[in-house]
Amino acid sequence: MVKKKKRTEEETRRFKDTLKANAAKVEDSDNDGTLEDKKYLIKYIIDCKKEAERATKGLRDKQRELWLLYQNKENWDKKKKWQSKVFIPKIFMAVERATSLVKRAILQTSKLFTMEQMDEKTAPLNSQLRELRMAESVDEEAIDTVQKKLDLLKEQLTEDERRFKKELKHSNFVSGYGEMTKSSFLLGLGDLKRLWDDNKKKLRYENIDVLNLYISPDYMPFEDENPDYLIEYKEMKLAYLRKMAEATNKEAGSEVFDMEEVENIKSDFQKAEKQEEQRIESIQQSLQEGGYSGVLGKGSL
Repeated sequence: MVKKKKRTEEETRRFKDTLKANAAKVEDSDNDGTLEDKKYLIKYIIDCKKEAERATKGLRDKQRELWLLYQNKENWDKKKKWQSKVFIPKIFMAVERATSLVKRAILQTSKLFTMEQMDEKTAPLNSQLRELRMAESVDEEAIDTVQKKLDLLKEQLTEDERRFKKELKHSNFVSGYGEMTKSSFLLGLGDLKRLWDDNKKKLRYENIDVLNLYISPDYMPFEDENPDYLIEYKEMKLAYLRKMAEATNKEAGSEVFDMEEVENIKSDFQKAEKQEEQRIESIQQSLQEGGYSGVLGKGSL
């Protein structure tokens, strides 16, 4: 057994000073470690995405394999020329049949659901009404007042339900939900995003590619609590990003998107394009000097 040598006070002090110095090096003066800090927020989102990607790697590999089978993409490399390459797309047929049944069931949006009043609004009024009726001296005027409030809430709920179902009927809910169920049947996961189309002034539903969806690994779908994070990875053209950023900032009345950062993306892209063109010109010049001729495109060599 080896006994640890006890530190002297001087050694302990030097050890603590070293820890403080290292901590000071780690702390970035531009990063306060809160979600209000842009650099910290970007790093936090990227770390969450990587965490979810690592935790679901095996699942995502299986989902990609199933997606290829659904698209009837087969590998015939191991087959001889004389062997048949005809097959029955059973997975495609089963998924499409199940999806069509769901689509048919939700065509009548008016019968899909009914709305109920939240208890936090009606419970106090019902309790008050019950107390008034059980009182020794019944106050009919007070009872009528409470009852009118309950009736008003019920009428408002009926109107909200009618209006929402009308919005659903004139939206792409049926097709969007159908595509979502297709993903659910095939991959075991589907996500439908509800959006508001400001130009057409109506609801719009968008099906999310679950292979580009990153959910907190400890999330349990059967629980009522929302996941710690849910990240959608989406590629878009720069022109569309700029248009979306300007429209969002205008609607919010504040700078939700940093337009300076958006323009930096453009300048960085143009710089990369210029460097690529210079690289190609340099290679072509070298080839010509060596007696070769030809035309190179972007990404060559």
